[in-house]
Amino acid sequence: MTIDKTVDVINRIPYIDDVVCIKRGRFLGRYRVLPNLFGQDAVVFTDWQPHILPFAWLFRIKVRAGVPRKGKALTKCLTHSLVNNVAKSTCYAAETNAKIFSEALGISIDGDMSDCDVSIPGDDTKKEVDKLMNDIGIPPHAPFILLTPFTGFERRNWPVKEVIKFLDLVKKKYNIPVIITGKLSDEQEVLPNSPHSLFNQTSILQLIELIRRAKCVVTPDSGPMHIAGALGTFVIPLFSKDLPSRWAPRKNVRQYI
Repeated sequence: MTIDKTVDVINRIPYIDDVVCIKRGRFLGRYRVLPNLFGQDAVVFTDWQPHILPFAWLFRIKVRAGVPRKGKALTKCLTHSLVNNVAKSTCYAAETNAKIFSEALGISIDGDMSDCDVSIPGDDTKKEVDKLMNDIGIPPHAPFILLTPFTGFERRNWPVKEVIKFLDLVKKKYNIPVIITGKLSDEQEVLPNSPHSLFNQTSILQLIELIRRAKCVVTPDSGPMHIAGALGTFVIPLFSKDLPSRWAPRKNVRQYI
């Protein structure tokens, strides 16, 4: 299961049979996934899900694994109390997740965890991105840097003045266009120096295609960083409070803290 913001990141990966989307913020959004839960052999909660956990117990799913919460009665619904926890471990998150599933299912998951997969956009999405780039004056096959300065977490966002400085620096030193994308909220300042802006104009699949084409992605610790890491696109992630040891891609990456 995943949340609706990220479902397109993984729903085209061929070895995943089905992706069930939890629609947070919608009426009974969490509970609409319950029909998909019924009849499963195992459910692994990688984070605390008090809305869904009692139904896993009610449906008598054989393996109900998760990290216990001290003082929470719903912990009794778990059949397996996990020791590994991505939020507390300093290890690379993919390695910790492998330990979680090994622990929950009683199997051994090993190997190189630095290779991650992501949905690959189809021809329709590629044509859409061709048009988006043409609309902002960049030929579809021209080199560009992709900048995603804002995230869903305020403390990770770039100050607008730093974005402007970055755009001016790239223009003077490298003379390569910088495409800026992401979600710009009503409260955020509009960037005056962004002739190649695609704010609020791209779907997840279109963003993946832009990241695939980019010569370099510059981003805070956020979804585009993980997508770039999975695609092998050179990425410079900038971290605030989260640990690079836990989240930074392992290949073709530079990090500045």
